[in-house]
Amino acid sequence: MEKTSILFFLCLFAKTSLSAQNWAYLHSDNSPLLSNYITGIAIDADNTIWISAVKDVFHPGECLASIDENGLWTIYSPGNSPLPEGGISALLVDSQNNKWIGTYSGSILQIGQEGSWAVFDTLIPEPIDSRIWDMVEDQSGNIYFTTQEDGLVEFIPATGNWNIYNEDNTPLALNAIGIEVDDENNKWLNRFNDLAKWDSEGNWSVISPPNGGITGIWGFHISNDRAWIGSFRYGTESYLAYFSLSDGAYTVVDTFIHEIWVLNEDADGNIWAGFGPDRRFPTPALGGKIMVSKISPDGNNITHYDYSTHLAPQTDVGILTIDDTEKVWIGTSYGLATLEETTTGASQLADAHYPVSAYPNPAVAESTIQFHLEETSRVSLHLYDAQGNLVKEMLDDERRPPGAYRFPVSLAGLPDGLFFCQLVANGKRQTGRILKMGSGE
Repeated sequence: MEKTSILFFLCLFAKTSLSAQNWAYLHSDNSPLLSNYITGIAIDADNTIWISAVKDVFHPGECLASIDENGLWTIYSPGNSPLPEGGISALLVDSQNNKWIGTYSGSILQIGQEGSWAVFDTLIPEPIDSRIWDMVEDQSGNIYFTTQEDGLVEFIPATGNWNIYNEDNTPLALNAIGIEVDDENNKWLNRFNDLAKWDSEGNWSVISPPNGGITGIWGFHISNDRAWIGSFRYGTESYLAYFSLSDGAYTVVDTFIHEIWVLNEDADGNIWAGFGPDRRFPTPALGGKIMVSKISPDGNNITHYDYSTHLAPQTDVGILTIDDTEKVWIGTSYGLATLEETTTGASQLADAHYPVSAYPNPAVAESTIQFHLEETSRVSLHLYDAQGNLVKEMLDDERRPPGAYRFPVSLAGLPDGLFFCQLVANGKRQTGRILKMGSGE
């Protein structure tokens, strides 16, 4: 199976806001991403970042992308992999470094340790025809998948067996949008209006917020003895709260103007919250748009992070992951952001790089080379074959202002194989790849 690899570097921006921070922002105009609606982020044992993006109104290209430690991108799409049409809805890396993929159509796929693909649709006892919402691995290495309409799916690697739990074989409806595993290997399912617990003895129970205390649980995370929840808006506010797993006590930590869509935890036990579009914290003194907030383990301190100078004003956060370096990876409806806390608040711009990529890739007859300039530059853009021979010359030492550029390039008459698009801007060189295949030339 052919795949596309592109070398790409992040350009980091630092700014002072409610907390000193570094932001970087990737989207379809400045990276190999085919679209901007990010639906999954996962980090594997090799520190490779896996990202899924689905079609949106402006960008029709769904894809799965990986970025390794050296900044090398690999792009998978329905055209060059077993990925089905319709898009990826969830990602998981398990303890064996397998990459699990759930889709909007209900398909479940896996990329194994050696890069081999497996599609499991025919092995599941009953057809899954609805969205895979979430995935988790328990302490026994079993994998669980929540679905929109088809119950809870279980995979047991030790036996290769697949099971489905629903109203036919459990006392509860198990259509859920989230799932977590606690320290005692109990499974907790977010059923939107309450939490269902499946304990290690096979018993089911339900805990619910107090009447009127919450309308719709969206963000959900288990941490030690607490089940943290973030709500849809109730009246004029949404709630950040938690249940005690030991006694069921319900505590509201704070309120926000709009919904809390995602919760996760860093290595220090801090809880990170991501918000939907146009979030504003109700305290007037804070002001600004709040993209993510960090809550201390005891819930007594909240730090807010402002993104308003970097992202579209109506960007919502649906995915949030923290890597081993404490960098926060944030999936939004308008691209991928990263956040790093800094020790100083001085504004600075890192050395500019000039990433170059191409789409579609692989291509048959035509591809579009795209790149972004951070500053006015003298630019050359050439296409070479695998032997280093110049094939096409799109720009030759031309002065270009800052901005995003796209150059269609015809591949008609060229043989199938690998070509290199080389961009030189102000003396800095960057190279991308175009794979031509399927033309028979």
